[in-house]
Amino acid sequence: MSVKTTSILALLVAAFFWGSAIVVLKLALGQMNGDSLMLIQFVIAAILQGLVCWKKKIRIGKSDVLWGVMIGVLMYGIFAAQIQGLLYSTAIKQAFILGTNILFVPLIWWMVSGDKPGLSNLLGILSGMVGILLLTRPFGQSGLNIGDLWSLVCAIFIAAQVVTIGLSARKTSGSGMVWIQFITAAALFGFTGWKGALVVFTDSGMTIMPYILYMSIFPTFLAFGFQNKAQAHLHPSTASLLLTFETVFGSMLALIVFGEAFTPFMIAGSVFIIAAILLAELKPFDMKGGVGRIT
Repeated sequence: MSVKTTSILALLVAAFFWGSAIVVLKLALGQMNGDSLMLIQFVIAAILQGLVCWKKKIRIGKSDVLWGVMIGVLMYGIFAAQIQGLLYSTAIKQAFILGTNILFVPLIWWMVSGDKPGLSNLLGILSGMVGILLLTRPFGQSGLNIGDLWSLVCAIFIAAQVVTIGLSARKTSGSGMVWIQFITAAALFGFTGWKGALVVFTDSGMTIMPYILYMSIFPTFLAFGFQNKAQAHLHPSTASLLLTFETVFGSMLALIVFGEAFTPFMIAGSVFIIAAILLAELKPFDMKGGVGRIT
């Protein structure tokens, strides 16, 4: 199996873990403060990743620290925004909104590399905006949910993280940088979550432990490890497409676990968002020689 194929499969597995995390986190937030949950999650992940670095005798260089802290801050932003989104919105809506991260990757990549997005990307952004409007119905009976806005902020953080990992993947040790990411995220969540984290040492804390262990091992330790290794062999736009399968897995699991139903508006919005994802990756209007490309 080629390195590229292995990298693609690794990102698909990571997407499944993150899709499942939407459902698990929604369940866990009913029993524990989100920041406290994240603090414990990243402490456990940091310990596991530290053991990996120790076993492999990884030396932490300056580039590992620099990029690790940067991505760790973005990682904090991802989960902090995701928590707020799930507190005020449904898991299935968040799953689709997070898929719009692929629309922001070309824009962020343009800002850091100067490579302008093509017509397909711009049409994809437009389609994605229409999809979000239909999905959230800001002018409908309930209005725009603050949770939907937080989910959109989370998608932007995900896009920034994908681009940053793409830039750093071949400049660091990989495992060492991931360790610094986890430590950084744990430290940031520690400021607001340390008091609530003490609940795990009580009898009631045992009920939340399965959620904590799942979130620590699968969507964090394994998924981010897979992502950092795989993106060393894939372009950020390809990686972002594969990671949008989080939307598919997350929405399916939300339907199964919570029984959340699709309304006609949600179905229409989902179709526009899926169309946006396809436009962003397949680029049907961007032909060689500049035809169809905005310059």
